[in-house]
Amino acid sequence: MVVLKYGVSDDPKNDAFLGFFDAITQPDWQDYEFDLDWTLHHRSVYEFAREARLLSETALAELAEIDAFWRAHPAEFERAFGDLIPRVDPATELEGWVEVETGRPVSIPPSHWWWRLPKDW
Repeated sequence: MVVLKYGVSDDPKNDAFLGFFDAITQPDWQDYEFDLDWTLHHRSVYEFAREARLLSETALAELAEIDAFWRAHPAEFERAFGDLIPRVDPATELEGWVEVETGRPVSIPPSHWWWRLPKDW
């Protein structure tokens, strides 16, 4: 069983870290780089919440919209997250975000495609 260390809401598009999901296509996207720092981490928290059946239908629909947007803009996704993704240690990256009951961080599962560059989707 996993323990979410960061909360989820019924409105992920308005949640602090996922709320800027569409900034990657804006000409001034770099103004939002700080806001994007934890976006992939937070997306994983929501995915673990989905797997635990903790999300409402509204939240699920918003996650689908976010994922569809990212997949529709692979070049922009890579521009925004391409420096981070290669540096990630999948075994420890979610430390402080999602843990097992013993307190050890959960490894990023292969199903969390947003932790890969678009060429690997």
